[in-house]
Amino acid sequence: MLSLSLLIAISGVVTGLCPPQDLISPFCVCREIFSDSMMVCSNLNNADNLIGPIRSTVANGYTLFSLEISNSSLLYIPHNLFSGTGIQYIRLDNSQLMSLSDTEVAFEGLEDTLVELRATASQYVSSWDWQQLKNLKQLKLIDVHHIVMGSISEPFPPLPELTALGISDAEIEDVAYYAFADLKKLKFLVLKNNGIRHLTRNMFPYPANDLVSLDLSNNELETLPKDIFKAMPKLEIVFLDNNRFTTVSEDIFKEQFQRLQLFSLIGNDIICDCRIRWTIDIRTPHDYDGKCAEPQSLNERYLSSLGEHELYC
Repeated sequence: MLSLSLLIAISGVVTGLCPPQDLISPFCVCREIFSDSMMVCSNLNNADNLIGPIRSTVANGYTLFSLEISNSSLLYIPHNLFSGTGIQYIRLDNSQLMSLSDTEVAFEGLEDTLVELRATASQYVSSWDWQQLKNLKQLKLIDVHHIVMGSISEPFPPLPELTALGISDAEIEDVAYYAFADLKKLKFLVLKNNGIRHLTRNMFPYPANDLVSLDLSNNELETLPKDIFKAMPKLEIVFLDNNRFTTVSEDIFKEQFQRLQLFSLIGNDIICDCRIRWTIDIRTPHDYDGKCAEPQSLNERYLSSLGEHELYC
């Protein structure tokens, strides 16, 4: 009878979730978390440091659930490096990456597996070409924060399953026309803690049939286009905290106001006068947060507590 070890060798079956450490040293370690394997690679200074561990993993019959690259500096990630790995989650932490790929397509081989891409405290993200992600048919989440981008200078490609996009603490001031227009399934969009001064309706999907939550807090917005919420039938949550709004304009907000579950204007210097009287006699959001700054007699009063007789011009 063949021994168990010989049977395993013949069949190519691996006995653990993670490859042996000697296959991925010195730059990478692998951890087994429940029924999944997570590889963490640190202190990489060129693509070759990553190629060896990944190819050894695949050659020996292992797959990976997630990959984290930390404290590293790379010019690019070879476009087909992850073929055969089955990676679902990729995270960059405190790293420099000039480009997502060495060709027009990034993460070749992960078209049907990669669902999340995250980058935290990383550099050169502003030079990334988001179009390189165009073949990622299962990508559901992109989250980048604590980075320096300055702008979103070109539109994202059509990503048919992307439901959540977060770009926060990125020093963004300018957003390209049609930046998110092709993200038809987008449900959650977070652009908080930037320096955005201007938005247009064509930056978003039209119609935005699935958009539920929009977070624009901690920017430099003074107003919004009158049509900003047009064709957003499921929008229920809007954060506008700590911007530069001084009123709740009927032209902008009335149509969507009664559909919202949460509408937050905390940290804006709202002038509570006749211009917001329209909010009194209609259904207000369940959570309607914000305070008056002026007149002095209403200073610090919650917007939701006002009476029509108190609002005059």
